[in-house]
Amino acid sequence: MTIVLIVFIGLGLAAAMATITMRSWREERIAVRVEQRLARSLGRPTTARARSGPSDRNTPRALVIYESTDDAHIARWLPRAAELRIALSKTGRQISLIRYVTWMAVTVVVVLAAVAAITGQMLVALLVAIPVGIMGPRFFVQRLIKRRLAAFTRQFPDAIDLIVRALRAGLPLGEALISIGDECADPIGAEFRRVAGAMALGRSVEQALWDVERNIDSAELRFFIISIVTQMQTGGNLGETLGGLADVLRQRAQMRMKVKAMTGEARASAMVLGSLPFIIALLMFFTNPEYIMPLFTDQRGWVLLAGGGVMLTMGVGIMAKLVNFEI
Repeated sequence: MTIVLIVFIGLGLAAAMATITMRSWREERIAVRVEQRLARSLGRPTTARARSGPSDRNTPRALVIYESTDDAHIARWLPRAAELRIALSKTGRQISLIRYVTWMAVTVVVVLAAVAAITGQMLVALLVAIPVGIMGPRFFVQRLIKRRLAAFTRQFPDAIDLIVRALRAGLPLGEALISIGDECADPIGAEFRRVAGAMALGRSVEQALWDVERNIDSAELRFFIISIVTQMQTGGNLGETLGGLADVLRQRAQMRMKVKAMTGEARASAMVLGSLPFIIALLMFFTNPEYIMPLFTDQRGWVLLAGGGVMLTMGVGIMAKLVNFEI
């Protein structure tokens, strides 16, 4: 009876979230049409190009920052909504607050039903489902941010080389930056299309680049901006400076790969040791469920699970710190 009630609650919650999400998608399509008109009026076909490929549908908007009315309502009661909105923008995908909350709700319902079906204890299911529902989508967003930052860092030295060649060919810095948005793949191209859009709206090169830096949060991009600002204030050969910066960034990337190769064994050990208790528990549940079920049905088993979870988290965290080097 409890499982049936959870299923009905989950279906009702999913239907409500689907209705709100469809409303946000409809409003976003209206915003996209407004962006296309604005891009045409500025004489730059950035929006059309951003949708030319199959993977470019997640490209950040270059000229329009869109927020649906549902997001504004959710931001009133969602803790740290401003920081969450910034984190979602760093993923490079069109993830609104309503979609993020939908992920959280669906995760809570699914985990709640699964744990309640296995253990038959609603309290245990709630204690497991609520933290997983809160941390699961956040972990997924952080993975998207790290993946996008890694792609940006990997492509950035080649983009700097394109800027250097454009400067040596006689183009001004603004046109060289615009050419990066037209020639490079995402995420480099998407972010520099934002730079082009900001400059078209009247912002300076320095302001447009710092706006992108807040969305990327890359040390390499900060080096690039500081080099440009310094050369603009003091003068000198900007092409030569950026060429040296590209070489330094490639050496940093090589050092990261060496560190990753040297710590590969320790990272594999951490993954094996971290996943082994869950694998063993799953095998025991399918082979001898009467032996392992007291862990979930008896209060002493709950204490053991809590202690084991704390020690496992501390051990994996220590091993992760040992193999994590800042280059």
